[in-house]
Formats: sequence, structure tokens, C-alpha cells
Amino acid sequence: MRHLDGELRGLYGEERYGGLILYGSYARGEAEAGSDVDLLLLLEGEVDPVRELIRMEDVKWPLALESGYALSVLPVSIRSYHSSEEPFLWSARMEGIPAA
Repeated sequence: MRHLDGELRGLYGEERYGGLILYGSYARGEAEAGSDVDLLLLLEGEVDPVRELIRMEDVKWPLALESGYALSVLPVSIRSYHSSEEPFLWSARMEGIPAA
């Protein structure tokens, strides 16, 4: 995760990059063989998820291939992560842990 953290920090810069949050089966200690690694990418400001997914592809895929893990990285604004009442983000806040 540290390598992914460093690559994404370089891509987005210190001003925008808010870190990675591990959530899902790995965060709960329930991962099995073949489980994907679920991560939230926290970004400052407005987030266009499709645009950000495309932007990070050149960083994410080589690391996924190198590590052998399926990486599921979902970009979300820092503000939404901390304040949204959407069940998905609420759950990620409750179970999530900083990944780097």
C-alpha cells in the first residue's frame, strides 16, 4: 500500500491528496483468497469519479499486476467521506482504516 500511496500522492500532489482508506473484507479481517482490496482515495475538492478513475489507471494497474491483488480504488472527496450519510460511506467510515 505504501507504494500505491506514494504514486497517488505524486499524481495528485500534497494539496489535493488526502490518503487511502482500506475498507471491506480486508479491513474487517474477513478476506479470502481472491478477495479484492477495497480502497477509498480521498481527494480535496470536487471529485468526478470517472475522470479520476481514468487518471489513476496508469498507476493502479501496474501495481495490481506486480502485487497480484485486485485493487478496487474509489475516488471520493474528503468532505463527502467525513460528512455523507450515504450508507456506503457511513460504513466505510466505521470499518475503514488508513492504508498507508
